[in-house]
Amino acid sequence: MEQIKFYEVIKKHADELAGQKSTLTRADLAYDLNSQGCQCTDDMHLSEMVYRAYIHYNRDNNIYKSFLSNEGAISLVEQYKLNAHLDDNQLNDALTLLEKDLSVAKAELNEAEKSIDTVLQLEILKAAGGVLKELEGTQQLNEIKEKGAALMQNYGKMINSYQSAEMQVKTDIKDFVDLRGNINFTLRKYAGALIDIFGDSIKMVDPNLFDFDRVKWLDVKAMQSQTELQFNQLDQNCTLLVNEVADHFNKTLNQLPVWMNSSKVLGPKNGIYGTLVVGAISYLNHFMQAQDKSIRMERELLKLKESIIKDRTQVKSDLYRLAKIHKTLNDLYIPKASAYLRLSEEVLSADLNELMNSFYNGECEQLKRERDEILNCMKELERSINDHNDNLALFNGQMKDWSGLLDSQKSNYEEAKSKKPEEPNFISKIFTGEKYKRKLHEWMVTNGELVGAYEEMLVDVELTKENIATHKDQIEKEKVEYESLSKKLKELNAKIAQKLSATPEHKLAVLKKLKDLLSLLHAGKNVVESRLDDSLLEVAQIPNPEQANKLPQEILAKYEGFCNKIVNEIRAGGTEVADDLLKEFGIEKESETAQKVTETSQQVMSKVADLLQNASYLQSEQMRSQLTEEVYRKELEKLQEEFKKSMDCISDQSKVLLEALQKANTATNKSDLRQALIEISGQSDFQLSESDFDAMLRGEKTIEI
Repeated sequence: MEQIKFYEVIKKHADELAGQKSTLTRADLAYDLNSQGCQCTDDMHLSEMVYRAYIHYNRDNNIYKSFLSNEGAISLVEQYKLNAHLDDNQLNDALTLLEKDLSVAKAELNEAEKSIDTVLQLEILKAAGGVLKELEGTQQLNEIKEKGAALMQNYGKMINSYQSAEMQVKTDIKDFVDLRGNINFTLRKYAGALIDIFGDSIKMVDPNLFDFDRVKWLDVKAMQSQTELQFNQLDQNCTLLVNEVADHFNKTLNQLPVWMNSSKVLGPKNGIYGTLVVGAISYLNHFMQAQDKSIRMERELLKLKESIIKDRTQVKSDLYRLAKIHKTLNDLYIPKASAYLRLSEEVLSADLNELMNSFYNGECEQLKRERDEILNCMKELERSINDHNDNLALFNGQMKDWSGLLDSQKSNYEEAKSKKPEEPNFISKIFTGEKYKRKLHEWMVTNGELVGAYEEMLVDVELTKENIATHKDQIEKEKVEYESLSKKLKELNAKIAQKLSATPEHKLAVLKKLKDLLSLLHAGKNVVESRLDDSLLEVAQIPNPEQANKLPQEILAKYEGFCNKIVNEIRAGGTEVADDLLKEFGIEKESETAQKVTETSQQVMSKVADLLQNASYLQSEQMRSQLTEEVYRKELEKLQEEFKKSMDCISDQSKVLLEALQKANTATNKSDLRQALIEISGQSDFQLSESDFDAMLRGEKTIEI
């Protein structure tokens, strides 16, 4: 399909999506377009076509908003914009975009740090209850529930802000890789020209490009999923216990009129007084039960908080790593690459182009154009392979997430599916159709959402498998194509060398500038070979405080022994409390009321003992939790100190780089600019002696670029 027609299809699709207030990822767009007869693949070419359509229709807002990267986090237009500026030689626009990306990354990293630091700060905006809730004993449970919800809200903000920061650091990496690809194209172009002149005496060695796919990313989704399970359990338990406590409170109140009615025939001592005592003790028993349940939930809340503290430590530790990657790219690698790409062509072309034009003529000129085209194709293929690898990593991650969710929900899905009523046959439907519809409706209400979501996930898994297969196939095809182009390039170089017979005069003319040319090419090679330190590749590790947070056994034994002694004494004191109450109110010991008072008193004292025991467990867990938090706090302090040293080191390197950049920007002649670019690259001057060049001209030495 011709370009304009393709643009029209994209525009029409974008307008439809805008009307529906919907969006598509690139993979979904490729699927839709193919289903409409437009042959395309989920690749960089599709990104380019969307961008070109956006420009063709005067920067159409619908096209901008409708199509997203496969991560779903950025417009396809925005994602491809840097490549477009570089391809169109709009270097100033490219630099402006780079500065914007780097600025956004810095802001996202700062925001993520704020979210991490405030994850435990709870703001309960409304009261959890009132007087009635306090009397019921549900006040604490409601507060625990709200605290858990507030914690999870903050936790979600922390995870989201970390993911945003991570996405921007990935953008930093992509920006550098795109710049690197363009510099590599420049190196190959000028190295090829030198090889044409000097033949086998000069050899181009492919640069050792750092594989940024080696950078690992923290699986915060799995982390969040685990923590959400804990919270959901706490939330459900709190809701159940609130209802249970409220029901028990109402039953206790409902018993009072019954006792009051029966007391009328018993007199004030065995009747009314007894009823009030039993009522008071029953309420106390209820309140003790409520408090006991609250303490149990406090322990659950404490576990949730511990889990969040651990995750907070993990996330912040890894955020330090992301910040170091960002600063390395922001302060060093991207400025180096930007400066080299912007300024090197000026020096290289001045040194070589005029001379080249004097003996690239006729057939050689045509062969040179073919070679430049091949080099450009190789650059595009490198860019495309990088894109496929990025998306392959994305879809593999999605596949892992889907598989985990499916495994966790499989038994629930199968149970829900088994409960679905069977549709009656045609004859039975006449008599039981309405009954079946009611059953189906009930099933849909209780199980339909779970089954629907699960089966939707199955579809997502199949689509993700197809996406993975597509990108793998494209990578293999493009690698084969790349190798084919590499062979063609060698053949063209041989043809040019055969056709182009540089005279000794030409060689001497180039030789005068050869050292400068080689120095500048090596400087570029040094820039494209920039790599991340191995310490930045793996997810930050945090210590396991399991041993460090254990209370000393001697202290723990004494504490538990003391608590158990008090608990046993309280359990045994129920009868004594009852006797005191009977004596105080003059209730006859042999009466039915006295039996009720004694029974209820023993229940209360038993609940008091349980309450104390659970409270002691809570206190010991709180002490252990404090130790755990202290372990994590010290670890973060240590990491923070290391982080500061690393950032200071990068800042020191950045100061040196800024001085070199200033020299380059203020250079008044080609010699000063060349020297500044060499300093920017971070390499020392290219070391070759006169004898080395003499040996090269005699065919006794090969100089590698």
